[in-house]
Amino acid sequence: MNAADLVIDAQGIVNRFGDVVVHEGLNLAVPRGAIMALVGGSGSGKTVLVRSLLLLRAPSGGTLKLFGQDALAASDAQRQALRQRIGVLFQGGALFTGLTVLENVLLPLRE
Repeated sequence: MNAADLVIDAQGIVNRFGDVVVHEGLNLAVPRGAIMALVGGSGSGKTVLVRSLLLLRAPSGGTLKLFGQDALAASDAQRQALRQRIGVLFQGGALFTGLTVLENVLLPLRE
């Protein structure tokens, strides 16, 4: 697979909290157009990984490219632009019943 076809290209990702290692050497490649599910037990590091991929928490090590761009070296404005290209639906995700479908979709873009 060509690197240009990857939306997410995470190599050697390390996430740790003090002495506790959550991920070490994690590799993840998600091609354009793919639908991905992240499944695991409680405390297995799913949320930590998603927060790293969304640039909400910098990993302790490794490289992360989003849409071919080095996300960890990106400026704040570039990171915000990258975040706006990514959609995440959590298991308990809910829509606001008082809003139209379009308003629900646009809501995170305004935040």
